[in-house]
Amino acid sequence: MLADDTYAGRRRGRIRGAMKRWILWDFERTTWQYDLLCLLIIAFIFLTPQEWYSPNKRATDRPPAAVQVPDRLESPR
Repeated sequence: MLADDTYAGRRRGRIRGAMKRWILWDFERTTWQYDLLCLLIIAFIFLTPQEWYSPNKRATDRPPAAVQVPDRLESPR
């Protein structure tokens, strides 16, 4: 049982180390990992839908030029 716990701990450490290297971009320029990261970034740029970059429709709507006010204010009953 102790061997299983040690193996799981080492595996978890390797996964964390790999994630840290990917997030912090810890690869030399001549490695296949660097090339893969660059390809992923380029694919994201060119394959994202155009709607993601268009402005929000609600944000571009303008409020009405004039506000309508009722002729007579209703008194509370």
